[in-house]
Amino acid sequence: HDSSGRMRDGPASGLYRPRRFGVQPRNASRVLSVLPKGVEQITIRLPELKEKRVAATTDDGKTNILELSFEELQEYFKGLGEPSFRAGQVWQWLWLKGAAEFAAMTNVSKDLRAKLAERAVIRWPAVETVQESHDGTAKLLLKLADGETVETVLIPEKTHFTQCLSTQVGCPMGCTFCSTGLMGFTRHMTQGEIVGQILAARAWLLAKGETRTHRNLVFMGMGEPLLNTDNLMRGLRVLHHPQGFEFSSRRIT
Repeated sequence: HDSSGRMRDGPASGLYRPRRFGVQPRNASRVLSVLPKGVEQITIRLPELKEKRVAATTDDGKTNILELSFEELQEYFKGLGEPSFRAGQVWQWLWLKGAAEFAAMTNVSKDLRAKLAERAVIRWPAVETVQESHDGTAKLLLKLADGETVETVLIPEKTHFTQCLSTQVGCPMGCTFCSTGLMGFTRHMTQGEIVGQILAARAWLLAKGETRTHRNLVFMGMGEPLLNTDNLMRGLRVLHHPQGFEFSSRRIT
């Protein structure tokens, strides 16, 4: 790349060079040369996703509070007759302090903690198995509330970890070089499941006595993120929220 951010011509620059608005072919004749003779355009049809959906409430009618956005959490407490500042308190416990149960929220009144325990749950993905490499890379198999499993990977750096996050159970793209693609597609992951991967990984690192924490996130795990745009964007808002993780946009790929 040059100083303006444009990709220079050269063997490593590939077929495309980014422009300010979108992506345009660098060399149209070169692009067409990779197509069959007489073919000027190829249309790729994405599969229709027939997924099994996961509700934000449990079988016994309790709300999984990790599935609520900050604004939805404010409305939830309003419905309980509680002041709006309670949403900020609970949000910090969920996404900053990593509370896995309402009893741990010590600056919330006992009455409210009891009320929340009756009506809501904090449902993290559960760590089923862990595979660790000699270089410190760890692959965690996580079990979701409905029994489905996904993987997330912690990649160690000198001062921090990068976490690779999944966004779908399986993948509909069917790429033959990808193990996930060969699994087929089951369903999209929810906001709470996507961001919950970080909670589960941080708890696992803490239990190991690891002092390094997350600094970077990459959405390069199971699934195609942009096919699950709604839940992905909800998850990103949780990640950016100043009363929670407060990840910088520069730290998320």
